[in-house]
Amino acid sequence: MTEADPDKVIRRLERRVERERMAREEAEGIAERGLRDLWEVNRDLEQRVLDRTADLAQSLRAAEMAAEAKERFLAELGHELNTPLHAVLGLMELVDTTQLEPIDQERVRDVRHHAGELSALLKGLVDLAGSEGETSPADITSTTPSAWLDELSTAWVRRAAVSGQLLVPAVTGADSPVWLDWARMRRIVDPIIDNATVHGARGALTIDVDRTDTTVLVTVSDAGPGMNPDQLATALDPFRSSGPNAGVGIGLALADRLARAAGGSVELSSDDSGTSVVITLPIASGGSARDIGEADVPEAQAG
Repeated sequence: MTEADPDKVIRRLERRVERERMAREEAEGIAERGLRDLWEVNRDLEQRVLDRTADLAQSLRAAEMAAEAKERFLAELGHELNTPLHAVLGLMELVDTTQLEPIDQERVRDVRHHAGELSALLKGLVDLAGSEGETSPADITSTTPSAWLDELSTAWVRRAAVSGQLLVPAVTGADSPVWLDWARMRRIVDPIIDNATVHGARGALTIDVDRTDTTVLVTVSDAGPGMNPDQLATALDPFRSSGPNAGVGIGLALADRLARAAGGSVELSSDDSGTSVVITLPIASGGSARDIGEADVPEAQAG
């Protein structure tokens, strides 16, 4: 080995150390830039989340304010329109048509009829808008299906007869008392029966009440002409109606919303022989298909 060999070895070691130092510095620089870029991306992402959260909160508040404004508007509109309308209906009831000529008697009947339809339409619009904020059932009462059905039938038998329909009520299940929001069931069934008296053909209009351990089912069936598949698919949508006696399409949509808000459902089936609507509502906690006595009343209800 020559005298210069140690120097070469040292220089090679120095170059190796320098390369390692430069590589380490480069790696540290890359890591630092990566961490800085990651920090900036994270900062931007956090700011975007904050901005989006603020936008969503603002949109939610705007939607809540719009819903509140709509409810106030509808409540005020309903009051302002119903007040003179009920005055008209009341005054028309005071008219003694026996002293009028036949043509005038017919005109008074027309006024009464159309004023009543306008009142029902207004109530339907207000109820439909208000149903968006409906909560779970609160008016839980205990009664037998037959007692509820008798009250319902009494209210609709004359209207059905005017439409050439025979109202046929029946309780097909057990008739012992059951805890249910019967008032809501009535609000759901009424517009469905109204639809049946308008769109159904002459014949039987059946209302069947059945029950299981957990639900009460009410089925309203009319005779023809039924709905085609396209009509059936959109029957529960608001403001969708068809046929020669088509209205504004409120009744079924209102019934569907009220049922779903209560944890129930409205299901339709239709063919050339008629249309059937099945309304299902859950029995309230503590209720069942057995007889229910005072001892079974939940503490909150018993008071």
